[in-house]
Amino acid sequence: MKTKMSKKVISICLSLLICISALPLSMLTASAADYSITINNVVYPRPGAAPKCNVTFDGDFSYELQGWIWDGDDEVAMGPESFKSFYSEALNFYGEEPYELDKFVDTKKYSLLIMFLIKNKYLSAGTECTVTLYDENGNLMDVSTECNYIPVSMFKSMAPEGISLPDSWTDSDTILMCSSAPMICSPEDHIHIQGQYSYDDNGHWRECTVCGEKIFDSEGEHRKYCSKTENWTGVNQANASKEGEYVKECSTCSYVMERITVPKTGEQTVVTTYDELRNALAKGGKQWIKLDFPGKTFKQEDFKYDYTLCLDDPDADITIDLNNCLLVRKTLYDKRLFEIKQGKLRLWQKDGNGIDSTVNFKYNFSFDTGNGEAVFYVGNSGSLTLTNVRSLSPGSNDRGTFTYAFPIVKSSGNLRIDSGIYYSYNETSAVEIDGGTAVINGGYFKSTYYKSTAVKITAPDKEKTTVEINYGNFGALNTAVYMSRDTVVTINGGYFEYKDTDRKLYQKYALYAYDADLTINGGYFYGLYNALDATALHSLNISNGYFKLYNQTEDGNLAAVYLGGDYSTNTIISGGRYYGNKGIEFSSKTDFSKIIPKGCYVTDDDTGLVIDHNITDYSLGGSIDIFAKRPRITTQPSGGHSLNMGDAIVLKIDADNANEYIWHIIDENGKELSWNYLSNNGYANPATSEGGKKLFLYGVSDWMTGKRVYCVAKGYGGTVKSDIVTLSVDKVVKYCRDMYFDNFDEIWNHKTVGDYKTVKTDTNAPYTITEVRWQLFNKVLSDDFEFNSGDTIALLIGLAPKEGYELYVTSGSINGINSVDAFHMTDGRQYLQFEINITAPDEYKTQNIELSVAEPVAGEKPSTTAKCTSGYAIPETPSWTPADTTFKSGTQYTVKIPVKAEYEWGDISTVTAKVNGKDAKFVAEYKGGKQYAYYVEYTFDATKDYLLGDVNGDGKVSVLDATEIQKYIAGLVTLSDSQLAAGDVNGDGNLTVTDATQIQKYIAGLITEF
Repeated sequence: MKTKMSKKVISICLSLLICISALPLSMLTASAADYSITINNVVYPRPGAAPKCNVTFDGDFSYELQGWIWDGDDEVAMGPESFKSFYSEALNFYGEEPYELDKFVDTKKYSLLIMFLIKNKYLSAGTECTVTLYDENGNLMDVSTECNYIPVSMFKSMAPEGISLPDSWTDSDTILMCSSAPMICSPEDHIHIQGQYSYDDNGHWRECTVCGEKIFDSEGEHRKYCSKTENWTGVNQANASKEGEYVKECSTCSYVMERITVPKTGEQTVVTTYDELRNALAKGGKQWIKLDFPGKTFKQEDFKYDYTLCLDDPDADITIDLNNCLLVRKTLYDKRLFEIKQGKLRLWQKDGNGIDSTVNFKYNFSFDTGNGEAVFYVGNSGSLTLTNVRSLSPGSNDRGTFTYAFPIVKSSGNLRIDSGIYYSYNETSAVEIDGGTAVINGGYFKSTYYKSTAVKITAPDKEKTTVEINYGNFGALNTAVYMSRDTVVTINGGYFEYKDTDRKLYQKYALYAYDADLTINGGYFYGLYNALDATALHSLNISNGYFKLYNQTEDGNLAAVYLGGDYSTNTIISGGRYYGNKGIEFSSKTDFSKIIPKGCYVTDDDTGLVIDHNITDYSLGGSIDIFAKRPRITTQPSGGHSLNMGDAIVLKIDADNANEYIWHIIDENGKELSWNYLSNNGYANPATSEGGKKLFLYGVSDWMTGKRVYCVAKGYGGTVKSDIVTLSVDKVVKYCRDMYFDNFDEIWNHKTVGDYKTVKTDTNAPYTITEVRWQLFNKVLSDDFEFNSGDTIALLIGLAPKEGYELYVTSGSINGINSVDAFHMTDGRQYLQFEINITAPDEYKTQNIELSVAEPVAGEKPSTTAKCTSGYAIPETPSWTPADTTFKSGTQYTVKIPVKAEYEWGDISTVTAKVNGKDAKFVAEYKGGKQYAYYVEYTFDATKDYLLGDVNGDGKVSVLDATEIQKYIAGLVTLSDSQLAAGDVNGDGNLTVTDATQIQKYIAGLITEF
């Protein structure tokens, strides 16, 4: 039996398969398996064992062992050394640099390939051989194999130039290649049997049915693949007494990705006419609306304006169960069938599966209008989800699809499409997205007008439009998906193709992008001119995808992917297959080494040979594959044990060909936890360094015991998951960091020791407080001792472990203050000592002092008191210089006021002072040792023999003085020089009505001084 195998595998492995796949059938021998070989002592791959191949063999010919290969996908082991050198040369020639396989990994699959040489025997290519394998214990191995002959002469003719074949090979010799089917690495006591998928919220995987071990590389994310339809499974049917339920399951496993709860029948809004549906939507709120048209069809014909099915309630959350019904509306005026201005609306059709499966529907809506804009219009504040929605164009009863002269969907809000059919027969797009966000999980999107686009993505001025396409079929005669300025588009999969071979019509572009941000992670893209045509993109990232021209001819000059503009930055092409006359083409010469990352390879799809992409040119290749090596972990995380609670656990990983490291933590039941959850609950404080290679878990609690940590290393070639490390934390309390006093920030404000005798801890703290002791100079302070700002007081806290914990405390903190010492008494008591520096908040520190004191007046006695008007200072008895018992006229007096801080001094070097609102001098007088005395000094102007404002000389300021000034101004009286000086209260040298007014204000209390 002959099989056409991978040409690349044949070339790289130098197996007979390369020759078979490359030769025309006429050159192959179609004979039965006339020959056989028995291979003994095959070592089955066991976990942790080193790969080896010490086989013995017997057959129809005299075989010479040339070499062996254990192949584990991206890693290989080879022997002997002569063969290893020969094979490595071939691998390098084809750009393959697999990792060295040093030990087998449990549940991973490995194939064994053995090469023999038959000297002086010529057997035709394709001649087959039956092979039987026995393990090291002589047991027959239940492993399928493929075994074929190939003459050395043919091998030489097909081997690429530059590969040196062994000197001992001659044209009269024949090679025998034996290749086993993949064998799953298993323990000695059983062979792993791969079971059905298991799953949790994070993904699915397969397990061994015997031991439950997770099968290597079987993990995957939950996805629902759907095109025209998305299947929902009915779990329960709603009735008068219970709710119903439908579920959407992962396409791979039975994980429920989404649930829809159907209210009890009495709680549903059942509509039978267009008017009832319109009124139900206008009501808003939370509703389940079920269509129940007579005969499953309702036709609405009207000539009304503003009779749209409109939702305009920001709090609305409505599901319409289409129930296999058809709604037809014919009108001349309304532009939209549905308009979602505000609120959430979901149109849901279970697609005839599950409950009520006897009804098969072709379409749900028909909208015929002379002034159409869209069947479904979503405003900026609206949200629409379409599930299995189909429609019908008037006059196209046999199509069962959307076929309108306007878009089916036009959205500037939040849009989600889960399958359905969206069809356009004119130059408008089937779906137009202009603002907001959209997610397309499946559907059939077609537009057959020669200028048309299936999905058009644009953005309003100064806004962004974000779209994610996960799956679906997209096709148009012009462009399947068009995206323009300020759009951010991610494509994870789908088919982007349209061709009408009968009429020889083909889609021009699968994707056309301008001034956008585009990420492509997968999908199939076909175009007549280009599969992707992009110009002036902000960013481009292609990690995978299949890009192909329809008209790839020998004399053609078109590229599978064409990129116009400058792509020297923000462009990464790390994977994909590109089939055109040119694989990738730029509008200007481009350094491909900056576009295709280090660690990626480019090969010619026809020959498998490596293409050098370290070039600067307009284009690269014709039909090419770009791929990257999968990351391989070189340092697995290990450890995970902490001897003490509160210490740090450090885990480290390293991997080749990885550029991102993502750490995960799961609980004992396999549920993933968020790192914020740990820090928010005080279980640990996570941090990373070295680009994510190192994970630090600071301050671990014993709650972390049993939790499991692993890391996912990501690279352009895929992802790889590290070993799982199970954490453990001994119940030894070394640090006490969660102690606190209530109202501790007020201790400076004349509080006493008695106010701070109760220390509190977190309820989950593994220790208790046994004693609280305040000391000053080794003397225990009484409860009535008052704390003063600036004091340093010793605090001792006694500690004891709770049951099940050990206590060996070395440090701690209280209200954020770290301990200075720890004591372990001979009787087992343990203490933490703190130095509490009592300090007032900055705003209460004495820094800018303002004092008031009675000014010197001739004949008056010097004031013996002063007041603090600002600055938290305590003034003491002022002293005056000269020290006269009464103030004398014409004499300058200096006042010296001793001051103390009410709570605590600020920065003495910058203290300022004022007396009676005027700048004064602050003095710090050294008294020896650490003692200082502080003063405020101020020198007043020379005293006068009159009282300012007292014009009539009666010793007080009254309305009579203002009257006297008015008489003087009127010329009714004359005043002496001292009277004129007393009346000039504003100090301008003249006696005017202004002075009289100031005196009146003083008398009325509007001012307090002149």
